[in-house]
Amino acid sequence: MEDLAVKVAARSAPAVTPGQAVTWLYVPRGGYGFVCPVPATVVSVSAKRVTIDAALRRGGTKRISVKRENLRPRDVSLVPALPASRP
Repeated sequence: MEDLAVKVAARSAPAVTPGQAVTWLYVPRGGYGFVCPVPATVVSVSAKRVTIDAALRRGGTKRISVKRENLRPRDVSLVPALPASRP
């Protein structure tokens, strides 16, 4: 049964690599099912979570750790690039 759960999780979670442009599907607390797409760049990948630099509305980025299932690949030719990342 455990193998089946691992296979299902692997199918639903896209493969990401450091430096890849992604869209983070942010679900605000109390958002009543509302999802906010946030442009981001992958910084590092671990077994369960991915560290990203997410764009902020006021400009700049914020480094956060998110679940892999909440990321989608982003085509940089269609979506503007993020501001310069942290040093």
